[in-house]
Amino acid sequence: MATEKQETIDPYEAIQPGDHVKHSKFGQGQVLHRTGSGDETKLVVSFAEEGEKRLLAKYAKLKKMRPIEPAKEDAEADSTDKAADAKTD
Repeated sequence: MATEKQETIDPYEAIQPGDHVKHSKFGQGQVLHRTGSGDETKLVVSFAEEGEKRLLAKYAKLKKMRPIEPAKEDAEADSTDKAADAKTD
């Protein structure tokens, strides 16, 4: 009788260090560190308003977010500053 090898799927695998996430109480943050797997996945997240929090992924109910991009005006100001710097060199 052949036995099938069962794969364990980690439902929290999508959240990795560097990811931007949103928490219902703490707001938006960035994942700094991840340990464990499956229901034992632990995350360290840095939140703008609340600082660093250590969370158990299965209870945290984090939503993965897109990274916050700088405003278009900031990007334009940056390129204007660089152009001005280039002229002075």
